Amino acid sequence: MSGPKRDADQACGGSRAPEKGSRAAEALKASDLAAPGASSGPVQFDEEGLPIVVVPIEEAIDLHSFRPRDVLGVVDAYLDAALERGFREVRLIHGRGKGVQRANIQRSLAQDPRVERYADAPQYRGGWGATLVALRLPEADTDEPVDPPARD
Repeated sequence: MSGPKRDADQACGGSRAPEKGSRAAEALKASDLAAPGASSGPVQFDEEGLPIVVVPIEEAIDLHSFRPRDVLGVVDAYLDAALERGFREVRLIHGRGKGVQRANIQRSLAQDPRVERYADAPQYRGGWGATLVALRLPEADTDEPVDPPARD
């Protein structure tokens, strides 16, 4: 097994991931998430001895490696990191199942100001088992005028 699922499994000792709102979840911030191909090295632990999850930031994230109660926190951190990397669209792979994760994720996306729109993925990209998310890029913070001053 390779890729994000293996990395998350290795870092979490199975499918263990931090609960949303816990101190361990605070360790899963955009700045802690690795770029694609980054080596995670030995497992690192927070001050409570819980493993810090390192997730590669790619155009998609497979959420199967995370406990259902942690998924919304992981998605939140992932969207921050994806915006930081300049992604305009990402794919959240939540699986088909009974649709509980899909509904929870899409309910959260509907209220998220970072999200321009979202929809079920087309069949060839996961169908009901994945959600495509179009992200709003942050507006550039500039104090300079848009047009250069006129020359005399």
